[in-house]
Amino acid sequence: ALLADYYFRIPATSDLPPLALSAFSATVACLPVFFGGMIFSILLSRSKNYVLLLAANVLGVALGGLMENLCMFSGIKSLTLLALSLYALSCLPLAVAHVTDRSRVARRRQ
Repeated sequence: ALLADYYFRIPATSDLPPLALSAFSATVACLPVFFGGMIFSILLSRSKNYVLLLAANVLGVALGGLMENLCMFSGIKSLTLLALSLYALSCLPLAVAHVTDRSRVARRRQ
């Protein structure tokens, strides 16, 4: 969804009615927020420590709000690249935990 948002450009001329073009543009722009909410909901349902997860979410919102100010220097499209980078970084602890869990299971079987 973030890649679609990054590469999507509102055409200067279009055969679509302005209302349809506006609805499509809003949908593309809101997809990352929708999927982010879905990811958060799934992780919240799996969490054993709700307080820590909600605190991390509030911290992320605060940092995200501060990072939004970067668009004044580098443009709005750079925020999408920043979000992609942050999502990729957030996957690293999950990947490390997954590999660690698999190695623990393998050691128990031996």
